[in-house]
Amino acid sequence: MKRHAAVLSIVVIVSLATVCLAAAFPYAAYAQAIPDFRIVRVNGEGVIDKRGDLNISMTCRFPTNADYMQVKSMFPSPYILLRDTITGRAGVILDNADARYDDAANSIIMSGTLRGASVYRRRAWESSVGRNLELVWQDPSHIVLCELTPLSGYFMFSRYHIQLPAGAMSARYSPDSGIISYSLPIPAAPGAPEMDIDTKVKPRLMSATYKAYGKSEITDGSSWVARTAVTNVGQSNIRDMEISYKLGEYSDWSPAGRYSIIPPGGTVVDLYYPIISSKVAELRSSTPVDVSVRFSYKDESGHAYTDSETRRISMLGINQFETSNLLPEEQTGSWHDMMSNVPLLAAWFTKVDEPVKAFAGLVSQAAGGAGAAIDDESALQFMKALFDMEVAHGISYQTPSSGETDYSFAQDVKFPRDVLRDKAGTCVDLAITYGSVCEAVGLRAYLILIPRHAYPIIRLPSGQMVPVETTCVGGAAVGKSTTFEEAVKTAQKNIGKDTQRPHYIVDIEAEFSEGLSSPELPRLDSDIITRWGYKLPQAAAAQPAVPGGAALYPTTPQAMPPTTPPTTPPMVPPVTPPGQTGDLSGDYKGQIRIASGPGAGSVGNVTLALQQSGSAVQGQLRFDPPGQGGGPIQGQVQGNTLVFLLQLQSQAGSIMYQFQCVVQDGVIQGTFKCQQGEEDGQIAVQKV
Repeated sequence: MKRHAAVLSIVVIVSLATVCLAAAFPYAAYAQAIPDFRIVRVNGEGVIDKRGDLNISMTCRFPTNADYMQVKSMFPSPYILLRDTITGRAGVILDNADARYDDAANSIIMSGTLRGASVYRRRAWESSVGRNLELVWQDPSHIVLCELTPLSGYFMFSRYHIQLPAGAMSARYSPDSGIISYSLPIPAAPGAPEMDIDTKVKPRLMSATYKAYGKSEITDGSSWVARTAVTNVGQSNIRDMEISYKLGEYSDWSPAGRYSIIPPGGTVVDLYYPIISSKVAELRSSTPVDVSVRFSYKDESGHAYTDSETRRISMLGINQFETSNLLPEEQTGSWHDMMSNVPLLAAWFTKVDEPVKAFAGLVSQAAGGAGAAIDDESALQFMKALFDMEVAHGISYQTPSSGETDYSFAQDVKFPRDVLRDKAGTCVDLAITYGSVCEAVGLRAYLILIPRHAYPIIRLPSGQMVPVETTCVGGAAVGKSTTFEEAVKTAQKNIGKDTQRPHYIVDIEAEFSEGLSSPELPRLDSDIITRWGYKLPQAAAAQPAVPGGAALYPTTPQAMPPTTPPTTPPMVPPVTPPGQTGDLSGDYKGQIRIASGPGAGSVGNVTLALQQSGSAVQGQLRFDPPGQGGGPIQGQVQGNTLVFLLQLQSQAGSIMYQFQCVVQDGVIQGTFKCQQGEEDGQIAVQKV
């Protein structure tokens, strides 16, 4: 539900020698022009002190002035970039933050101190820097990592240089946990502990997303319910600190967060991710609940201390959605901040809900019964039949209303079953319903939100994206319904300008794969769709639509909040133009040749194993015969153009090669260039 927070950019440029590619190019000379591939480069350094605080400085350089100016216009305050690029930012306290634009260098320069970045547990210090980074080099006091992050139309290429405290030993990085660990003796410091304890709680929780609060990996850890920062303000060590929590009747006491030692001046930040009872899904309106916190710790002599406190918050009703999860002191007033909860709207997509599955079955019959996920033609037939079915049964756009709280915007969002029952919904309700029904038959759905509006985007089996203006079903506020074709044309006309405005595009499948899930809703009778009056179009046209039955639970329409100064949007799935090459997944064999630089003229065989998801491509390039080396690749395909980066390892470190290719009739051919040296050449492979 990556809501798109990047890994902490503590980076330094490292000079690395190049690796010779043994390659060949037996096909005709590559002549087709390919657009330049854009790479955002992040360079910087991080220094961890003996208390566990991390001092960072970094520079983010954009490939062109146009790219830089677009980001600058989207982010009036570069502070948001600094705040949101910190991995696990919920678990640290950002002090001395400074961020500024450097117009002459097309760069953003950022720095700050992350208190509590490294904590002492189980006889070792631990600092989280992000998972699955590449270890380039290390010694007892330094670790260098690199990262390649695919973005929409870009790659972000970063190098991470972490300097450990003087005297640190046994440093190691675990790509699975994303943690740097090291040993550093802490001298004894007897005396009575003195500390500052600062506990923050989220004023409101959404019962519809109760499952998300128990998963720290969702939204980069920002789904915490309580956060306790403990700072040692005395001269003695605090030992064996334990912190645990309880959410009223809706959870048990949590396992304790344990910290072996907090040295003088040190800070630990403990986060509460509760396993919440499904009973909260029965709530229809805001309900008060207490968050209890208890502490225990010892001094150097082993004397034990305990303390506790309680904070009251609200659990919102099942249909209530709060657009932001940021605390008041974290808000900047940007649209991005006001809408930070938007990825959690994926929980309202209920493709496995019985009414949704039953309605999808009825639509499939109307579409002729072919599987919608088989090919583009079948998918479009289903999408048209779905739109026509909604129009035939009188589902209409409903004028929204919303309420603003002192914390953020709160509003009601209907589940698809509510829209099918009421035969009405706001733009968000209609978009979620349309996307859920498409997902029920195997299509992939996205939700685009802009200030005051929302609509779905459906991915066809070929990867092409089709946006649908679902308010075109008609209603008192928008007039008569249009055809499905007109609804698509309207959305296609608007999406270009919409993605230049502040917006989110939520990848529903990606959010669920990261751990988000829908709430447990009340069971309904198997014939509920029939009782609500839904029939095949011929039967529906012969009689008026049956009014909705008794309410499942109260719902009210909602609106998106008004806009504020724009911010940079998260990665968006492109609307692929006609001419898309189709799925590139599979194995390719061919040759690669070095044209210039070290090894010029050398030729070798290669195998390219690709996996495509939407426009994103990843996989491996291997030199043949097996055992001769290779490395991972990441890239994107647009139309018949494939651009990717290859990462190779040598004794000197990690080397990056940029490939620009065209795809035609199962053949991929193009050119490559080393990012750190003078090598370039050609590649040509064919699908096997």
